[in-house]
Amino acid sequence: AGAARDQLERLDDTFRLANIADTQARIALARGDLATAEHAASDAARLAESVSNTKGAVDALLTVARAARRQGRTADAVAALGRAESLAAGAPPARLRQVLTEWSEIAAEAGDHAAAYELTRRALALG
Repeated sequence: AGAARDQLERLDDTFRLANIADTQARIALARGDLATAEHAASDAARLAESVSNTKGAVDALLTVARAARRQGRTADAVAALGRAESLAAGAPPARLRQVLTEWSEIAAEAGDHAAAYELTRRALALG
């Protein structure tokens, strides 16, 4: 991922650089480096949004939400998912389904089963 990032920076390929930045954030998340993951994913989301890379932005915001969730910062996770939902509204249904599913899990963990049910129902209705 680091070598790919170096090459994309040399080529000034901002569109794909956002995806690589999120990949690096996901690697940090998998390693348990939650602060680095959240910071890198936030940067990836900003970069993706700046070049209208909707998929990259939604993916990065999901990573932000997952890092915040694992740190016990539910409100920050929900805020990231809200941004992701807005971006994914016009995207392929699978992308919005991912956002809604992640959000429903957070709602269920918080004991808000009505919201979890509603989010799951919306996700399933996407087909």
